Amino acid sequence: MRTNQARQSEMGEGPRSEEHREVLRQAGVALRRRVVILWEMSADSQPVPLLCSVKNPPYHATNLDLDATLRRWGASVAPGSRWVGCRLSDSEGWCVAPVRPLPAPPPPGLERRTPERLTLELAGLCLGLLEP
Repeated sequence: MRTNQARQSEMGEGPRSEEHREVLRQAGVALRRRVVILWEMSADSQPVPLLCSVKNPPYHATNLDLDATLRRWGASVAPGSRWVGCRLSDSEGWCVAPVRPLPAPPPPGLERRTPERLTLELAGLCLGLLEP
């Protein structure tokens, strides 16, 4: 497994980085100009921001509250896993989706995912398809 620094270096430069950033930028536009972030989980299962839809984002836009967002759902936060997300508002918290190359099956019954969640799911799929 590559280290976070190696992955950050790979994504921080070159054409792949620009492709990833463009996916984040377009997701941000679709999410009404929200700041969209790509994180990778570190060895101690903490989110490390890799890329952002805007240059020089404010700290609160990149500081994912992992416990309030992922762990309360029982979501897997395996080291090396990547997530894309944005802060909806101070009162609503974060909306995140995993980066993966294949879509998950839709939830049973009536579709309950918000438009914001579906937008991030699609961004996560696009980013997953760009992975080497």
